[in-house]
Amino acid sequence: MKFQIERVEVFDVAMPLVGTFTSAGVSKNATKCVVVRLTASDGTIGISSIDPSSVAKSPNTGPELAAAIRSRITPAIVGQDPTNLNRLVGLLDTLTPTQPGAGAAVELACVELTCRKLGVPIYTYLGGAVETSVLFNGWIGELPPEEAATEAKRWQKAGFRSAKIKVGSGVEADRDRVAAVREAVGNAMKLRIDANMQYDADTSLNDKPVSVDTKTATSMPCAPLATMRVPSADTAKSVQDRPCNANSGAGRPTSSIGFVRTGTAGRKSSAAPPAHRGPPATPPARSRRTCPPGRPRGPSDR
Repeated sequence: MKFQIERVEVFDVAMPLVGTFTSAGVSKNATKCVVVRLTASDGTIGISSIDPSSVAKSPNTGPELAAAIRSRITPAIVGQDPTNLNRLVGLLDTLTPTQPGAGAAVELACVELTCRKLGVPIYTYLGGAVETSVLFNGWIGELPPEEAATEAKRWQKAGFRSAKIKVGSGVEADRDRVAAVREAVGNAMKLRIDANMQYDADTSLNDKPVSVDTKTATSMPCAPLATMRVPSADTAKSVQDRPCNANSGAGRPTSSIGFVRTGTAGRKSSAAPPAHRGPPATPPARSRRTCPPGRPRGPSDR
């Protein structure tokens, strides 16, 4: 019997949070996700999920991605070999070219299905584990300083040694929030900030409020700008000593290449494309987007 995809199921899921979480200026009490479950001809199952940002714009909101998977992707992939990622990646690119998250969900489900079929963990499929353990982040929203400090201590008490602090509600407010967290946890936790693309270039380059003061020092800021454009030579020189993860601000692989060429991506800076991807050990001919391994999980998806 030919090994092929026989059934595609798409679920809209709202995972309740323990409280209200504010990120990118948006408050929510549930994380809305899209879950995809593939079933192959021998009964093997592969499951994945995508977590669109709270500030995602059309056509990349959760309901729109779910609809695209149901109406455009499903009819095209039923009958396809889920283990042939090279072929599937090319097909997915043509089906939802403006909705990469839809293709990402299906690709990751195929990767998990393939791993189940082979009886190997995903890290083996990807070429082997390079770390024996991964630290997860506690997530601290855009809270007043006192509440942020309380939240940080809660994460610390739970055993977390790293936290991501949401910023973007104003430089002074961000500074006070980070300072309060650092004072609350001391040097026992690594801290980094995530602006969710709410800063402008001038604010991002002026890191004194949140990064330079050794008392409140954090590691690299994440996604400071709405669009991380390839910088000019002068700007490139000014940012080389300012660690920054462009994350969702670098919307295309060509943007990342441009950062490398100008020297702004390297030992201290990075520009990783946004969507979570899972390529096989032998990358597809047209490699899709990747994200850092060990994505932190906390009270919010973004």
